[in-house]
Amino acid sequence: MVYNTLFYFECHLIVLMKITTKIYYRTFKNKRYNK
Repeated sequence: MVYNTLFYFECHLIVLMKITTKIYYRTFKNKRYNK
């Protein structure tokens, strides 16, 4: 049970990191274009 929760949390964290990286990359690109 604990192992499953940990695995689920890890998968969630990876997805969250991917989304955050996408958003960060997008804003960074926009800033570069604006300059």
